[in-house]
Amino acid sequence: MNLEQYLDRKYGKNIAALTSIEARHFGIPYPLVSGWERRHGKMSITPGMAERVIAAFRNETVKAGSKKHRERAVQILESIVRIETPAPTTVPASRSTPDGDVRLTANIRRDLHIRLKIAAAEQRTTIGELIERFVETAL
Repeated sequence: MNLEQYLDRKYGKNIAALTSIEARHFGIPYPLVSGWERRHGKMSITPGMAERVIAAFRNETVKAGSKKHRERAVQILESIVRIETPAPTTVPASRSTPDGDVRLTANIRRDLHIRLKIAAAEQRTTIGELIERFVETAL
């Protein structure tokens, strides 16, 4: 969601206002100056920005904007966090395998493993690709 869409959902059409908290966390200079909507309206609101604004608005000492507008902002920003934050994967990225591949675990001598690592580094490839080449040519 960009800033323009956020403001439309928060206030309705043709109203553009930000609290100092929103401006600070969205990276917009405050106090707002004429034309700020044109300069910043297409800026994407990231989940991180949304989370920081939500946390600030939920802080009981904050008195920025009306309570109604703070609550509406939190509701809209929570939807950004839910939609744009990817669900955690069950397999860490470092252990995932590309489509069409399988994971191989093999026990080999330490000296051969070191030779494979060095060869892969020198050829700017992976040990897996070296093994694939060997199997394709030798078997």
